[in-house]
Amino acid sequence: MVRFLKAVPDLEMRTIFTTIYSAGLRVSEAVALTARNIDSVNMVIHVRQGKGRKDRYVTLSEQLLTTPPLSTSGRHYAKI
Repeated sequence: MVRFLKAVPDLEMRTIFTTIYSAGLRVSEAVALTARNIDSVNMVIHVRQGKGRKDRYVTLSEQLLTTPPLSTSGRHYAKI
């Protein structure tokens, strides 16, 4: 997986793939994420309406908190 992530030149896409992999998210869950879903104090991501329309919490990787914010790009998936 590390080789794959290093091969992705775009920082936004690399961060998205890292988030999906490290948190065990489904693509549909990752697309629906917003900044409100990230709780950096408790180190969790609140996944709303995931599989089976259920909410759940997943662990937030400390590495993701050090990645530059992606919300400035204007793309929907960049709300992570």
